[in-house]
Amino acid sequence: MIRKMNVSYLAFVPHGIQAPLLAGLSGAALTAAIKLAATRLGCFGVPRAHHTHKNPVPRVGGIAIYAAVVFALVLPEGVASPRITASPLLVLLGALPVLLVGIYDDLRGVGPKLKVLAQVLGTIVLVIAKWRSSGAIALLPTFLLLMWMVVATNSFNLIDGVDGLAATTAVIVAIGLAVVNFSLGNVALATLALITASACLGFLPFNVLGKRIFLGDSGSLSVGFIHAAIAFETPSAASVPISAIFFFGYPLAETLLTIARRTIKGGSPLHPDCEHLHHQLRQWGSSAVATDAMLCSVALAFMSLGVMLALGSQLILAVGSGCVLFLMLAKTFGYFNRRKLIIFRQRGLDRTLFN
Repeated sequence: MIRKMNVSYLAFVPHGIQAPLLAGLSGAALTAAIKLAATRLGCFGVPRAHHTHKNPVPRVGGIAIYAAVVFALVLPEGVASPRITASPLLVLLGALPVLLVGIYDDLRGVGPKLKVLAQVLGTIVLVIAKWRSSGAIALLPTFLLLMWMVVATNSFNLIDGVDGLAATTAVIVAIGLAVVNFSLGNVALATLALITASACLGFLPFNVLGKRIFLGDSGSLSVGFIHAAIAFETPSAASVPISAIFFFGYPLAETLLTIARRTIKGGSPLHPDCEHLHHQLRQWGSSAVATDAMLCSVALAFMSLGVMLALGSQLILAVGSGCVLFLMLAKTFGYFNRRKLIIFRQRGLDRTLFN
């Protein structure tokens, strides 16, 4: 149980919105400060082949979001509950190595193996929390948790390619998680989801307006990790892993299509490219705002299915709807088009020849 702390300057704010409000305000203030500091210190990182920007832009926005979430959890009254197997602060502790490796990647660049290692270390924190609460560790649930955290965390990283897309998707996913957890009486996880959403909202204006700052791997990976942990721990009237999959429906759909595309090319699924769904929409002439709107609509549809399933909707109805949505997405972007697949394959051969 986190020790309760009274904060006088929040006394005029209704108790239920103190923490989210603080997260949003501190998220905005910290983002502005970090953007200014990164610009003056030249902490831009080096644009890589799969990045859509060519000019130097700070890519450490994840620091502001993570710090804002921590402040919002620690300063007002504590929200941890003994009924939760992994308290909000333990989730943030697990996300810390993910954040640190993401910061280093934003500034210097690291390989995917180190990122996965950080995610495994963060998941071990959650496993230890489960062990301390239950006194035992079941092998299959632990394996599922490990696989889920790595896949879901990295799936969130794949959608971070257009200004505002990953942060807005994070808000959508968090709202769904908060709705389910509040409905089922899990106030601690619901509050953590709302706090994270508010921190992302505080960051968003600096990501889409004027001289920007990017979420970076520090943000997409750490926010993805936090959301993945909440989704796995969210109580469900049906199956927890399946409802979690729907909350992450859009990022996971991007992941499946990315693996298929890169496999068709004959290369490694880990090799980055510029042919994600958001890249293709931009190549077709969609503006950044239109691209965000279309793909966030997909995220909203998947999230709605996750909420329905978690609150007791029929499993077959949710799964069927999710499959139809995924197949429509794949067809829209040409993954059932023979000519499109041949182009993917040819691009892979061209890359092999020129390398």
